[in-house]
Amino acid sequence: NDTVVQALPELVKKYQVVHQVGVKNFDEVKGTSGVVLKDSEHKNRYKPFAYLEALGMKMAAGSANIVVSRAGSTIFEIATWGLPSVIVPISVSNGDHQRKNAYNYARAGACTVLEENNLQPVELIHAIDEIIDHKDKYDAMAAAARRAGVRVVAGDTKVVERGRADGMYVVTSGVGEVITDPGHPLTPANLRAGDHVLLSGPIADHGTA
Repeated sequence: NDTVVQALPELVKKYQVVHQVGVKNFDEVKGTSGVVLKDSEHKNRYKPFAYLEALGMKMAAGSANIVVSRAGSTIFEIATWGLPSVIVPISVSNGDHQRKNAYNYARAGACTVLEENNLQPVELIHAIDEIIDHKDKYDAMAAAARRAGVRVVAGDTKVVERGRADGMYVVTSGVGEVITDPGHPLTPANLRAGDHVLLSGPIADHGTA
């Protein structure tokens, strides 16, 4: 939140910014952003929200060109939206799973990862501009996100689970490795049609897992 707010004067010159800040942080962020953008002719381009319900999130994603996010289970949603992203993992998380999620997703070509330690507004702005201003890069990342965000089909009997030394869960279905958040492991028993999964291995654009 702090880095985004500090970057706002530059961001709103080029972008509309929809910012989910968290219920506890809303008043503080709204107040600080008001001060930061006081003299900006583009201040109305910034829209902070305490929390976006499912429909609001879907509408925001539908109008977005890029997503800036942490590296929790939101990565799986971003993948299904088919949007390029800048991912900032929490530096200290259970089993370091956010950094693992982020770099697994980056290896798929779908995002840029920024470490939060000493993250400066100029770095965030540069990462966003690098994606938006270069169409070939943007299109490649969007395609990689679409390939990563697939749905489980009904009646798939090939899915099996195996463990990894780093604590991540891997589900293999013959088309690649499915990396899941350790807090929400997928197993053959609870994998259902329509569940979102994240593939670290390549699949065809129309493939399923």
